[in-house]
Amino acid sequence: RDAGTLLGFGKVTRDLTERRIAEEALRKAAEKIGEAHDRKEKLAAELANTLSHLRSVVDASTYVAIIATDPAGLITTFNRGAELLLGYRSEEIIGKHTPMIFHLPQEVQNRAAALSEFLKRTVSGFETFTASIGIKDYDQSEWTYLHKDGHSLRVSLALNKLQDEDG
Repeated sequence: RDAGTLLGFGKVTRDLTERRIAEEALRKAAEKIGEAHDRKEKLAAELANTLSHLRSVVDASTYVAIIATDPAGLITTFNRGAELLLGYRSEEIIGKHTPMIFHLPQEVQNRAAALSEFLKRTVSGFETFTASIGIKDYDQSEWTYLHKDGHSLRVSLALNKLQDEDG
């Protein structure tokens, strides 16, 4: 045998079936992730648009004061109607105060005492406004509110819970 003489050919073969299956699975997973991301972005945009629309509806209501709080009582919504009724700007109130700022302290104490007696447990502070919601879904009563300039006004206060789908 001389050096450099062709002796034949060698062939190396591998079964790529599993590799191709894995690559296809990765491609499909990447597509699904991309689709899920697109759906998430679309839903987020729709939610932002809906919230913006709701905010504009709430703010446009200038003849009705709409005040919402978080579960601890901190004000989270204070619409234009509330600003006109009470003399505060939303920036002064949202995230800084509870509705206690608008109420006569003695009136709140009297209501808390009546609720405590009725419920057979102590009711105080912000719970004075929310305790009756546990008994029924909605509560409406008259209160005296204090305007920022100190004058008082009678209001009809309607309270209800805002809950998400998980309660």
